[in-house]
Amino acid sequence: MSIIKIDMNSDEFQAELEKTVKFTDKVISQFNWAYNPQEEINEGVQLGLARNKMMYGKRFCPCYMTRLLRKSYLKKGYVTAKFSVRRNSQQPNASRWGSKR
Repeated sequence: MSIIKIDMNSDEFQAELEKTVKFTDKVISQFNWAYNPQEEINEGVQLGLARNKMMYGKRFCPCYMTRLLRKSYLKKGYVTAKFSVRRNSQQPNASRWGSKR
């Protein structure tokens, strides 16, 4: 598996980041959540979501290694941190996934 490099200054990445910011605004509004008061946290999450969208075609949570990458590492014998998967039946709660307004 080769390492994918993304130029964060490229027009392509900036366009994807703009779409991601609109996406996160929509999710925040839809679930009546609020952004973290620390702007650098929000920016880091949005940058990670945009990067994952470009690399994997999905806005995987940037907090966890994607299953695709994890499977590749496991096949090669690398040790990875425990990976937790939230099943569809589990609904995110406000205390864990964001704060209610």
